[in-house]
Amino acid sequence: MNTLIEIFGSTLIGSLLILAILTLFYTVYDAQFSLSRSLVMQNKATALAEIISSDIHKTGMNIPDSLDAIVEADSARFTFLLNPYGAASVDTVRYFQEERTGNNGNPIPVILRTSVNDTDNLLSVDYSKMILIYFDSSGSETLIKDDIRSVEISLLVEDFIENNNERSRDFRQWRIYLANIINK
Repeated sequence: MNTLIEIFGSTLIGSLLILAILTLFYTVYDAQFSLSRSLVMQNKATALAEIISSDIHKTGMNIPDSLDAIVEADSARFTFLLNPYGAASVDTVRYFQEERTGNNGNPIPVILRTSVNDTDNLLSVDYSKMILIYFDSSGSETLIKDDIRSVEISLLVEDFIENNNERSRDFRQWRIYLANIINK
């Protein structure tokens, strides 16, 4: 009888030990997955911020009347002219947001970039939101196209993969001065 109790006790302790090891393995795996997705979101947000910054900073470049370089400006859209290489035709670049429907029927926010001359360079980033705020030369908010001298961008990039009902996300906020807009 004592042997049976010892076997049962050893089996119980062994099972609890294996359960603890499996739980630890799952916890470490889950944490590593979350960290790797977070790193992917940081890299995606950094790349997107660099592309947007580079484009917007070039607003009005090589355009004779740079005050006409801003075509459209509101909190979700920014359309501007640039001619970075001094080409014969001026390029119109447009950043805007729209919502698409995902496979599950839920809306997905998307940031899009289009260019008239560079049609191969369509940028589409799912699960991203962008808010634009425009400032004049004194630092006051404005929506008057001819007065805009800097743009503040708030960018939120989310992961399309959920982990424990949460998404990895990265938020960036920065201001870009439009160096090519010449005051008259």
